[in-house]
Amino acid sequence: MKALFQNRLDTFSFLIRLILCLLVILLVRYAYQMVWGPVEYHPRTLWFHCMNWVISLGWTVYVLAFVMAPRLRDVGWPSWFAIFSLLPIVNLVFILCLACKRSKIVAPTTDP
Repeated sequence: MKALFQNRLDTFSFLIRLILCLLVILLVRYAYQMVWGPVEYHPRTLWFHCMNWVISLGWTVYVLAFVMAPRLRDVGWPSWFAIFSLLPIVNLVFILCLACKRSKIVAPTTDP
């Protein structure tokens, strides 16, 4: 359980999680097309729209809470900077900065 709820996320783990997130999105889209056909031809029902919103919102929360926030803590930036990953174009520059920035070294604490 500790691996899922990490306080810090180094550069390599951050990039692996981002790549896995993108692969999951592509695989879900591919599986959706294989089962129900292209999204463009699916009937636009209320159920269809609700499910799309629920899945998109859940995935966004996961990326913000479990990918962006731990990486921000690792580089020493405030966690609320994860909001920048929601802005178009800015998110690409932001992710590139997080991928290139070195981890902030934290001094080990010693208990007396």
